[in-house]
Amino acid sequence: MKRLLFATVTMALISGTAYAMPGHGMPGMRGPGAHFGQGLLKALLNLDLTEVQKHEAALILSKYRDEGQARRDALRTAMEELRETAEADPFDEEAVRTAFKGVAGAGEEMAVHGAKLVAELKGILTPEQKESLEEHRAARQERRKGRKRNRVSFLDEWIETHSQDPR
Repeated sequence: MKRLLFATVTMALISGTAYAMPGHGMPGMRGPGAHFGQGLLKALLNLDLTEVQKHEAALILSKYRDEGQARRDALRTAMEELRETAEADPFDEEAVRTAFKGVAGAGEEMAVHGAKLVAELKGILTPEQKESLEEHRAARQERRKGRKRNRVSFLDEWIETHSQDPR
């Protein structure tokens, strides 16, 4: 059960934090758009919830919505500060390390918030729905791995092509 909760929270947070990242200035950062709630809602929609479960889920999501937005905003701000610090001229390694600690702290708060939300939502699910949620998470993780392999392969090819002496 702990492994399932950790995996579900990890999936949700990775999705949420990736979309919460501002700008495209650093590798792995995406612009604002879809966020944590949308991925979680998609997962819930695939579980064939009863009307009572939908009502309970709506109340839980509503309860966490404002704090979640504040957590995403804090993470977005910390990421922007990190980006600006990393791009500053002259480069200041200690300032980048300090800015990253701000991102880590904001990410930690978001992780705890997300874990609480997911734990509460899982409390309204049947064992079969929990299993289905795990299968959905595993499938998303496999798709994510495939995309990562493609990005790494593309980068490796680009480096190989352009690292040759052009003379």
